Amino acid sequence: MIGHLDELRDLGITAVELMPVGQFPGGRNWGYDGTYPFAVQNTYGGPDGLKRLVNACHRKGLAVVLDVVYNHLGPEGNYLGDFGPYFTDRYRTPWGTALNFDGPESDEVRRYFIETHSIG
Repeated sequence: MIGHLDELRDLGITAVELMPVGQFPGGRNWGYDGTYPFAVQNTYGGPDGLKRLVNACHRKGLAVVLDVVYNHLGPEGNYLGDFGPYFTDRYRTPWGTALNFDGPESDEVRRYFIETHSIG
């Protein structure tokens, strides 16, 4: 993608939006069933690859917007539930149990996602 940034800028584009980049099982994915929200997908270049892309975009005057997913996490390889009350059986999603945003012990779960949104 870095090799095409001049073309994007020359078209008048001022920002690029990246699909979710959180680690997921497998090598290619839309990114909406990630299992490790803070780990950049290794087949996409990992953290160093994302850093190179963001820096290259900024050098060209392009902003970078990162799409995130806060309504579910993929079921395969997801161990987050082993570390806290992150999930609830009160709701179901096509991807498995829902995140516990409104049940018992949900204050810390909401805080976790709110604080990740404000990283800047």
